[in-house]
Amino acid sequence: MTERKIICSRIKENIKMLLSVCNKKHGEIYQCIYVGKFMIAGSRYLTVKINDDLGLGEFCIDASRLSSAVSSFPKDCEISFILSDGFLELKGKGRKYKISLINSMYPLRDEREEYEDINANSQFFINSIKKASYAVNVNDARPYLQGVCIDGGFVGTDGYKTCFISDEDIETISKPIVPLDFIKILPVVCDNGKFKLSNRSIKFDSGNIEITSNLIDGIFPDIRRAIPKNEIDISVNRIDLIEAVSTCRNVGLSDILSITGENGSLLIKSEKIQKDSASASIEYHGEDFRTGFNAIYLVSALKSIESTEVKIKVNKDNSHLLLIDNETIHIITKVFL
Repeated sequence: MTERKIICSRIKENIKMLLSVCNKKHGEIYQCIYVGKFMIAGSRYLTVKINDDLGLGEFCIDASRLSSAVSSFPKDCEISFILSDGFLELKGKGRKYKISLINSMYPLRDEREEYEDINANSQFFINSIKKASYAVNVNDARPYLQGVCIDGGFVGTDGYKTCFISDEDIETISKPIVPLDFIKILPVVCDNGKFKLSNRSIKFDSGNIEITSNLIDGIFPDIRRAIPKNEIDISVNRIDLIEAVSTCRNVGLSDILSITGENGSLLIKSEKIQKDSASASIEYHGEDFRTGFNAIYLVSALKSIESTEVKIKVNKDNSHLLLIDNETIHIITKVFL
């Protein structure tokens, strides 16, 4: 029998994080947390490792049951963890839980895999890859579109909308495609973490926590080919454009809208209902043009931009819309009218 007393706050958030990455679809063992010199949970493709030795030895335990038990204790409570005879007991503050251990070997990752550091500020990396991920569709049938590609910056796309954050200083040994599950679990704030890359995996290491994921196999499309050439530059108020597009979409009962720029007036119309009530006009600065677009994709891009004025590039002939936000480019695929 082994017994250790641990303050609840020390492990409560860690166990909650480990539970969030467990994936029962990959088998019973991936519903568990491995406890040893560190704690590990995840799936066949994603692993979270927390460097915290509880001093209880090695065992596997159901993540959901352990999380429920620990969550019932106050944060400042000292919990007695007692390991014996195939069970883990938790005692403290008049509460007592007994959880069966899982009699299986946890599939640990190969620690011999060689990684190279990615030369990038960790906070910038996190901010950029999370921002680019809004354009990703995890349910897309094409696996290579289910993540963000690192290629002269960060690129996310679902084939209809694209977000490209340029950073030529980021050098990688290939053009890795980072899964959305890895991106979602990255901390929002981190000053001292490091990102590392191997031929098949990406790792984030903050010292206390390591998050490792397989990369997505496939060839990511070259989004630079979608950037309009000989473009027209226009400038418009972002909020006014969101309201105009949303109004036309709701009144016109269609996601497909046309946008026409003429004589300083930007006319947005529903292509389904040809009524004045299904159109909106706002001021803009730039040359004349006309194109079609999907309202949902344009609004999602506009909402990810923080600046008041948005710069748009477009060709005179029906072309993709290019939204410029400092070092970020949003591409909204054209719709033929």
